[in-house]
Amino acid sequence: GAAQIAEDIRMRKTTARDVLEVYLARVERFNPALNAIICSDAEGARQRADELDRLGAEELWQGPLHGVPMTIKES
Repeated sequence: GAAQIAEDIRMRKTTARDVLEVYLARVERFNPALNAIICSDAEGARQRADELDRLGAEELWQGPLHGVPMTIKES
């Protein structure tokens, strides 16, 4: 779950960028059939993940879900 992913990032078992790439691959694999995500900014997400990894290296955590990828529902 999200809390475990955040803990793994905080404990440096993985990085925000690595987690993001796993989720982007899942979106690429499953979204054509689901059509759940209609607007994406993968490059912006990669830039933000890299920024969060740099901040984490300096112990500048950005909240309890630091580095956990998520989608935003737009109504």
